[in-house]
Amino acid sequence: TAMGIPGQFENPKLMNAVETIIEAAHRAGKFVMIYCDDVNKAKQYFSMGIDSVTVGLDVGILIEAYKNKVVKIRES
Repeated sequence: TAMGIPGQFENPKLMNAVETIIEAAHRAGKFVMIYCDDVNKAKQYFSMGIDSVTVGLDVGILIEAYKNKVVKIRES
């Protein structure tokens, strides 16, 4: 909300700020990591030069893994 564009994660103003942060951090020799909840967004961040992306929260990943296990069990 500080930028006046809450929830607008594709807004050019935000994306330009992210690029500026990546460049400044790398110039300072810092590792850059960001959170997102979408695989395609993670790919975009990697292409922008981010070093690591956390995709989703641990609880969501666990729930998805258990759902996949249940599907496989039912298929057996």
